[in-house]
Amino acid sequence: MKKPGATGKLYKLMFAMIVLIVVLLVFPYFVDPYIVSILYLLFIFIVLAQTFDIVGGYMGYVNLGHYMFFGIGAYTFSILIIGGTSIPLCFIAAIIASVAFAVLISYPIFRIRGDYFVVATLALVVLVEILAYNLDWLTRGSYGLSLPPGYHLFSCYYMALGLTLLVMITKYKVVNSKFGLGLISIREDEQVAEVFGVHTFKYKFLAFILSASFPGMAGALHAWYLSYIDPPTVFGLAVALTPIAMTLFGGMGTMFGPVVGVCILWIIEQAIWTQTEYLHFAMYGIILILVGIFMPGGVVKSKRVQALWEKVKGRFGRFAA
Repeated sequence: MKKPGATGKLYKLMFAMIVLIVVLLVFPYFVDPYIVSILYLLFIFIVLAQTFDIVGGYMGYVNLGHYMFFGIGAYTFSILIIGGTSIPLCFIAAIIASVAFAVLISYPIFRIRGDYFVVATLALVVLVEILAYNLDWLTRGSYGLSLPPGYHLFSCYYMALGLTLLVMITKYKVVNSKFGLGLISIREDEQVAEVFGVHTFKYKFLAFILSASFPGMAGALHAWYLSYIDPPTVFGLAVALTPIAMTLFGGMGTMFGPVVGVCILWIIEQAIWTQTEYLHFAMYGIILILVGIFMPGGVVKSKRVQALWEKVKGRFGRFAA
């Protein structure tokens, strides 16, 4: 049975989301292309952060190599489009390649737990980057791959926006389902979950596959956007750890924590990047240390932030009434 006023709140939330989507749809026509590109990159990081959170936040397996699916999708798309394959098939192939790699490594990687799992996934992204350097007959190594020109900024923007909305809807469905409860039970105590009938490997496998598919698409889209990729661009640790830091900052295991983390840190990074080329990398470490001390669990889980949010809701609720 729904609480009184719950339906009204739901309608207000849906109305606010529709307004936001409409604004984002028309926004590119009224701003500078640079702002459009900033928003495009913001959407890409939201996709990466939210899909990382499915495995890292809800299932409790922190996959530091999550970005490798992004890189695999980017290289698959680039190699095929250079070979003359049509763009739609290149996008499909990028998703298939990322999922296939996730299937390939799922069994051995999930035989490891705890800190060893974290280290193993970090080693995987380094291994894939080394392979990208050395398979120069396929990837052209450190020279990278130059794609045929033909992308359109607005096309990339709208595709990234659509992918972001799809990821948000998918995560919402996962979190509010029996499957999501199974993931949370694995995070809390995997052995107890098995005793109560949760097929833990099946749940881990499906979550891993789901979290790999969207980054594969995002990687393909980003390769199309850049028209050039090389190993550091799509596998380097400097970029691989960025969406993970954003998720930790916003709050793992929450619906909107990764979005908050991405928005705040991306704005800060852009402000710092305009002043110095490398300081923005050090920024992540400093911010995460401060969050660990003053806001453990991330911004969204902070009691101070939650109290402030309740005050804001109270004020707006009074005006709405």
